[in-house]
Amino acid sequence: GHLSISSLKTLQAKKLVSGFEVTPCSTPSPTCETCIQAKLARRPFPAEASHRSDTLGERVMSDIWGPAPVQAKGGYRYYISFTDD
Repeated sequence: GHLSISSLKTLQAKKLVSGFEVTPCSTPSPTCETCIQAKLARRPFPAEASHRSDTLGERVMSDIWGPAPVQAKGGYRYYISFTDD
């Protein structure tokens, strides 16, 4: 996935990233063809787990994104999240 145009404009306005410019688009696309294709290949995440964990840290899910095409402050290019069941 990728950020929306409005999110990119916010990052640029707050000077959180550098190295790119958000310009007005004459015909903005409401959908991203690459996103649609990527989602077709993805298996759905189950709505409910077959087993809920009983203790902290028993089941931890994570997701990573990157490398970002533009560095954030400090030179960071990756984002990782952790969710404890």
